[in-house]
Amino acid sequence: MKKVLDFIKKYKSFFKVILFICSITAVAVVFIKVLFMPTIVISKSMYPALNEGDVLFIEPIKNNYDKIERFDIVLFSYKYNVNTNIIKRVIGLPGDKIEIIDNVIYINDEILHEYYGYYDDTAEARYSNVSPVKLAFDEYFVIGDNRNVSEDSRSEELGVVKRDTIIGIAVFRLWPLDSFGSLENQ
Repeated sequence: MKKVLDFIKKYKSFFKVILFICSITAVAVVFIKVLFMPTIVISKSMYPALNEGDVLFIEPIKNNYDKIERFDIVLFSYKYNVNTNIIKRVIGLPGDKIEIIDNVIYINDEILHEYYGYYDDTAEARYSNVSPVKLAFDEYFVIGDNRNVSEDSRSEELGVVKRDTIIGIAVFRLWPLDSFGSLENQ
């Protein structure tokens, strides 16, 4: 009888551990799938705000496109391969007219005052000028902060981003730990 009671005690402890692990896993899955999605930055196009290797939490849009504001950092699917995601900063919103003259961004014929753009003087400036682009009701103009190396809405390859390709907004940096925190002012 004692052996049976010992077995039950051991089994209870084991069951508690398994239940705890399953609970933590379920909470993590819900957190990642419903609330926030992790992603890793794999290029230098968003430097200095984001660096290659940064791990971010993305808040899913879930068809609530009114959440997207100018200067938000968004994750979206590449139009030619939905399995490839790209991260850039929103500069132009639906209905805006965007034009770039000598690296100065104009929105609706007014200079955009922003501090996000980084221009490396040693790199070739490929998109110093962009002819006027009028955004449709479902289009966004996105640019990487590292302007000389970023492929973004200034290029014909990427072009403007359709809202139904936007996955979410980058809201939090998990890694590296020395940059851990909100991306609200990045």
